[in-house]
Amino acid sequence: MAQGILGQFVYVHPTKDLIIVRLGKSEGKTDWWSIFTSLAKAYE
Repeated sequence: MAQGILGQFVYVHPTKDLIIVRLGKSEGKTDWWSIFTSLAKAYE
């Protein structure tokens, strides 16, 4: 996972061939790590 300074994130899960990119102007109060891992678990 990589995190930018203005709410940008890149999440890579190589064993699932999954890449999630989030572009934004602020991170907000969201726990992005939890969201990305939940999406990865749901992705087959």
